[in-house]
Formats: sequence, C-alpha cells, structure tokens
Amino acid sequence: MKQSEYIQGTEGNYHWPVRFELNGGYLRLEQSHTEPRLESEPSIEVVLLSQKQVKELLKFLDAERRLPAKKVRVNSFN
Repeated sequence: MKQSEYIQGTEGNYHWPVRFELNGGYLRLEQSHTEPRLESEPSIEVVLLSQKQVKELLKFLDAERRLPAKKVRVNSFN
C-alpha cells in the first residue's frame, strides 16, 4: 500500500486537504474538512475507485493534458 501525506488545496472548497492511497490498483481519495457551523472534529469524505475506474481516470487525465491550449477571442470595442 502506498499513501500520500495530506495535500492542502488553494481556494474555496478546493482548500480542503486531500490524501491519496493506492492499494493493489485500487485508489482511495480522502478529503478532510471541518463544517463551519459545527466547528468540531473534521468530517472525512472518502471516494474509492476500482482498478477499472483508476485506468479510466488516468486516461481522462492524460487526454486532458494532451489537449491543445484553447484560443481566446478578444473583442475590441474601440
């Protein structure tokens, strides 16, 4: 089993720390946060991906990485 440390995010809901665990081709994503209205122990959300789902996620990320940069059209109002 391979496990990462918690990795802090940057903004909004994305600032919640996340940890990854890889075990026999299965991936576990764990996100920890404290509900503002409760201010108690952190809530932990977990997503478990099967080997097939991990393969599809990797294909998705690889395809996204290979996409050409999108051209932005800027209209001039002068």
